[in-house]
Amino acid sequence: LSFGLTVYFSLRSPTRYLKGINYDRRDIATPLIFALVAGCMGQLAMWAHLLANPEMLEQAMAAATQGQSQAQAPDPKTFLMQLLPIIPIAVGVFLFIKAWIGHSMIRLLGGDSRPFSATFRVFAYTEAMALLLWVPVIGTSAYRFMSIFLLLTGIRAAHRVSLTTSMLALMPIILMPVLFSLPTGA
Repeated sequence: LSFGLTVYFSLRSPTRYLKGINYDRRDIATPLIFALVAGCMGQLAMWAHLLANPEMLEQAMAAATQGQSQAQAPDPKTFLMQLLPIIPIAVGVFLFIKAWIGHSMIRLLGGDSRPFSATFRVFAYTEAMALLLWVPVIGTSAYRFMSIFLLLTGIRAAHRVSLTTSMLALMPIILMPVLFSLPTGA
């Protein structure tokens, strides 16, 4: 019930939602559990889209099994099922990495001295937007837009910084997908 209410309020009034979080609490277990549930549900939505579109699934399989012979490559659906247990681990690891990068950038740019747990709460509760991935056609775009909006709003509220500082702090995180998709030239 509390998970559903949190998601509802995050979608209904995102600014008030993030400004109402108690950033002085040092507990990260509750936001971590929330982020894991929401993030895993979002990842499952992406996998459902892959399963519904066999061409996209084959492209994803080809990219993931590069260098393996066709005889070694598993059935695409079997491949996805084998990766299923990795979802919560990946969501958690990426959440901590993004929060650490964001917190480091805020400190570097002269943000206030709030602890890492404040930044972590922003990133964890922003994972509520992963549920937008279940919306057909516009879900991915809505997820990206709302996540960036909530991160900017949350960082401003948690660390009492300007919009410019919060944008600069998030720039490495926003650019991460672009940087990792560049060809290496090798």
